Amino acid sequence: MARDSTQPLTTEEAKARLRAAAHEASLSTWMHHNPWGFIALALASGYLAGRLPVVRTSLMWGVARTMLALTHR
Repeated sequence: MARDSTQPLTTEEAKARLRAAAHEASLSTWMHHNPWGFIALALASGYLAGRLPVVRTSLMWGVARTMLALTHR
């Protein structure tokens, strides 16, 4: 970074860094960087949802929330 670390960030610079950090921590970024891990997680979740009725309900809510979050950008 070309900036002196002892100087405080401006409001716009702080917002840009926060947005970049939030983007890197998002689920869609993880899916983009780890497609095989995402597929393995999806298959394992599907197996659990099919085998355990107790997990099925909470998993369906989690999937619904994830799909809603991914579609409302």
